Amino acid sequence: MIKLYIKDKEAFNTLLAVNGLSGKELAESADITPTYLSRILNKKQSVGKKTARKIAIKLNATIEDIFFISSVDKSFTKAKRAIG
Repeated sequence: MIKLYIKDKEAFNTLLAVNGLSGKELAESADITPTYLSRILNKKQSVGKKTARKIAIKLNATIEDIFFISSVDKSFTKAKRAIG
């Protein structure tokens, strides 16, 4: 399974400023809640590809500019749960 996480919060905030957007405005235009955006920015929650694409478009950037990919091996997580 692939998960996307924010690379750099400061760089993200710079993109917001350059594009004249507040976090709330970005959240509304990307069809997410400000709370969800905050969780993404604080690396408490991953973001889906569709939402990542919306955010990147609104910030005139690429997904790769803003997010990094973290892969999770499902077989490993299942094995870990069975052991624990």
